[in-house]
Amino acid sequence: MRKHTLSAEVLSMFKDSFEYNPSTGVLRWKRSPAVNIKKGYIAGRLHTNGHLEVGICKKTYMVHHVIWALTHGKFPEATLVHINGNKRDNRLDNLTESGYGPAKKYN
Repeated sequence: MRKHTLSAEVLSMFKDSFEYNPSTGVLRWKRSPAVNIKKGYIAGRLHTNGHLEVGICKKTYMVHHVIWALTHGKFPEATLVHINGNKRDNRLDNLTESGYGPAKKYN
């Protein structure tokens, strides 16, 4: 299984850009990244696969991977699974590494 490292620069960017509420699973912008996105807005848009994704610094990340990085200090080493099957439920207690297949590589 491949391991994916999270650079200090990317983790710092996530910490500077987002705030996460683990009990609700909501990721919000700490600062306004664009004219039409204000500080405090919920971060992410629906991807065709049913997950939420967020674009930052010309890269796209799955929201649940950003959350994992913010809370664990690293990208997941295996596929992240939403325990209840709801791909938009990003509460921390609903996310787990499956041990099945490597996670998407970002860097």
